[in-house]
Amino acid sequence: MTAPSVRGLPPAAVRVALPPNGAVAPTMEAEGVGDMAVVRVLVVDDVQAYLGAMVAVVAETPGFAVVAKASSGEDALVVATQSVPDLVLMDVHLPGIDGLEATRRLLLGACPPTVVLLSTYDDDAGQQFVAESGATAYVHKAVFGPDRLEQAWSAAHLIGSPPGDLRTPPRAEARASR
Repeated sequence: MTAPSVRGLPPAAVRVALPPNGAVAPTMEAEGVGDMAVVRVLVVDDVQAYLGAMVAVVAETPGFAVVAKASSGEDALVVATQSVPDLVLMDVHLPGIDGLEATRRLLLGACPPTVVLLSTYDDDAGQQFVAESGATAYVHKAVFGPDRLEQAWSAAHLIGSPPGDLRTPPRAEARASR
């Protein structure tokens, strides 16, 4: 199945979900561009300024591509079934069902995405949100940037890494040591 270009994203960064009876598990290998895999990202925030900022961070981060956006918990659930993201950047406070409940529901799926919560609460509250929702990590919106995006994704995929563990990934360490 060939993926169409959507909003200027290259075909390799976009996958149209099959109907639920033919659902496809999220995969990075199938989305590779050259030697680099593309992490498919759904961005969820009801505040346009934050939504735009998160989209810009993803666009600036090599190996990540926005495949969909949503502005409520309910929309996030629908859009996630259509876009099959590898990673969801989820605001905590959303109209309708909040980001915590939307995260819990996303994680009930057969092939759940990695979910990173974002908000303006302090890190202690953020870790509580992670514990309550099952998300992988929490990042304060004020410090969210390409390095934190890479860090959250890498930490989620380190074997034995506990939820919320934002250790520096090898790629960021290599860049920092130059």
